[in-house]
Amino acid sequence: MSKTYVDGINVPHPKGEPKDAADAQIFHQGRTAALNGIGEDDAPFDQGSDERKLWSKGWASVER
Repeated sequence: MSKTYVDGINVPHPKGEPKDAADAQIFHQGRTAALNGIGEDDAPFDQGSDERKLWSKGWASVER
């Protein structure tokens, strides 16, 4: 599992490095939601999109 830097903190990324800025923003939002104690149901994205669902630790689940 590779690592990617988000907000200067080393965070494991489930499927390699973000492919672009939008992908990196999804991970940033997921990590921020987790740090702020926001659950999946409260996260500000479309919960029907696999790319925008959060893991319990705050990473977006990306199926590619």
